[in-house]
Amino acid sequence: MNRKMNKLFQSKTFMSVVLTMLVVAASAAVVWGSRQENEGEENPSYAQESQAQMQAAQDETDAEQETGQSNEVAGFAAVGEEQEPEEESAAAAAGTPEETAADTANADGADTGGLSEPSQEGEAAAANADPETETAAEERDAAPEGGEPAEQGQAGESEAEGAEAASNLVNPVAELPYTYFNEASTLQWPVEGSVLLDFSMDSTIYYPTLDLYKTNPAVLIQAEPGTPVAAPAEGKVVTVDHNEEIGDFVVIDMGNGYQAKCGQLTEIPVTSGDIVEAGTVIGKVAEPTKYYVVEGGNLYFSMTKDGVPIDPLDYIQ
Repeated sequence: MNRKMNKLFQSKTFMSVVLTMLVVAASAAVVWGSRQENEGEENPSYAQESQAQMQAAQDETDAEQETGQSNEVAGFAAVGEEQEPEEESAAAAAGTPEETAADTANADGADTGGLSEPSQEGEAAAANADPETETAAEERDAAPEGGEPAEQGQAGESEAEGAEAASNLVNPVAELPYTYFNEASTLQWPVEGSVLLDFSMDSTIYYPTLDLYKTNPAVLIQAEPGTPVAAPAEGKVVTVDHNEEIGDFVVIDMGNGYQAKCGQLTEIPVTSGDIVEAGTVIGKVAEPTKYYVVEGGNLYFSMTKDGVPIDPLDYIQ
């Protein structure tokens, strides 16, 4: 047997077969090891991707849970707000504790014929009453019968006074204590004298001092300096002023848009706002200004209707 085995091992064919099998086994081992390494490298990536997908799914689930909780909280808040008016209405219907206590005390008093004494709790509540509440009650008691608070009534009076003052500013002769001037009214001469320059707005007239022709919105009445000047009609003094042409002057508002102006005055005793009657002295004739030196001493007298010059001689008696 041993001889046969020795011959077998010594045979070249046998040795070739053995070597071939060893090479095949070694190749198979190498291939198997490579596959294990490749699977080892691929498995971590696959595991990481699976883990990332699982984490994303978990995050989405958590977000949905948080959203659901927020909606529940909002729903509870809305329900609470809807219940608050109902609770307030119920409290209003039931009445405040003080009102309930007062009703109970009144009921007890009525049952005992009004002979029951106030309880200690009632005295403590009265002693601890809120001063602001008492003040509000006093203000309600002090309110006018119309139901408006006193402060609102005073505000209404102030507005009325302001409106009246505004109307007086717009119309300074509102509610004057005299009859308004009109087309049928007449004027009196402010001074007695000859007319030196006539009223003329349609054509020009000659001015001796100026040595020129121009229109004249007034009349110049001859008068010696120092002559008293009378108000031509009753009215209200609205202006006391001075300018270069006619010197010191006084404007009287006679109502209905009629105004009279007397210029070249001195020693004026009236002021703006004074009420004057026809004939009241409103000043004296002054020395003529440089515009009327040649004409001599005179009174500048003009009249307007709604600001438009008119001839005062048409209204003088």
